[in-house]
Amino acid sequence: MVNYAVQRVVDILGSYEITEVVLPFLLIFTILFAILQQVKIFGDGKKNLNSGLALIISLIAVIPHYTGRYPSNYDPVTIINALIPSAAVLAIAIILVLILMGIWGMEINKGAPAIAIVAIVGVLAYVFGVTVGWWGIPTFAINWWDDDLVVLVVVILVFGIIISLITADEKSTGFKDLFNALTQRRK
Repeated sequence: MVNYAVQRVVDILGSYEITEVVLPFLLIFTILFAILQQVKIFGDGKKNLNSGLALIISLIAVIPHYTGRYPSNYDPVTIINALIPSAAVLAIAIILVLILMGIWGMEINKGAPAIAIVAIVGVLAYVFGVTVGWWGIPTFAINWWDDDLVVLVVVILVFGIIISLITADEKSTGFKDLFNALTQRRK
């Protein structure tokens, strides 16, 4: 019953071209408007000029898609629709890395290290390139990942955590504080 209702809603949204026209338009408009508001190209308090420029650029991107005038590899709406799931997974991975950095006691508010910025930009560029079709996923990246490798990675991580707990000094924070908080009784 629930599956039918969800499927019906998705069919209705698809029949009105919501996912092909409205959502990409809103995404492009919102991102451009936010960037224009922050950069202040036209000066302070020029919200009408910023919204007008964002509206025009968004329409320039979406209308040719709807009329079918873009070549298939260069259609921005198709690229956005293909890129959003990968970008969402990447955003979740970045958030998880930040959570792990917080658990380990690293100072996150001091600014991102240059290597992290380079790595994130590199991964984004690779995901964008794969989505657009500039290059494919290398075959060696698919063939070597099997169950034995997963077991090996888990074992290495567990041993690394155990070694870091044993060798941590008195002043260190992170895993030791987390371990103490989990093992102590609440009073």
